[in-house]
Amino acid sequence: MRIRNLMWLVCWLVFSTSLCCAIAPQAVTTVFVVRHAEKAVVQDDDPPLSEAGLERARLLSRMLAQADVTHLYASQFKRTQQTVQPLAEGRDLKPVIVNARDVSGLVKRVKQESRGGTAVIASHSNLVPAILEQLGIPNRLVITEKQYDDLFVVTLRDGSAQLIHLKYGRSSR
Repeated sequence: MRIRNLMWLVCWLVFSTSLCCAIAPQAVTTVFVVRHAEKAVVQDDDPPLSEAGLERARLLSRMLAQADVTHLYASQFKRTQQTVQPLAEGRDLKPVIVNARDVSGLVKRVKQESRGGTAVIASHSNLVPAILEQLGIPNRLVITEKQYDDLFVVTLRDGSAQLIHLKYGRSSR
């Protein structure tokens, strides 16, 4: 009798655990990471985007039109904000402005606020590799000062990260 009750208990635990996992799968978070689009060549510590950069920002918005973007992140600099602006307007979202140098704070915030959603981060050539690393992508990439066409797609699930590295728009090499 005890063995029979124990067998029923084990079966019930296995069934309920399976059911629980089937009903509540782990949240999948998708993070698109881009370097800001082309900046204007002007004497300014905070240059805006050039015409080519504005076109690349519009292209990014069109490319991600069906991506169900839930969060936008940009640094305090105009060029990153202008890169995500078409995305913001198309979705009635307001970009979260973060300190460009606070990569760990940005990634922590993205993981918390965007859990189960889709985020876009516009950052800088010298910071994108660190952002990817903090998201769980082990290899360090180098992005040159003239490179604007990289689109990194990071999928976070069950404590692991996967990367897809895409190119978009006119080649900047």
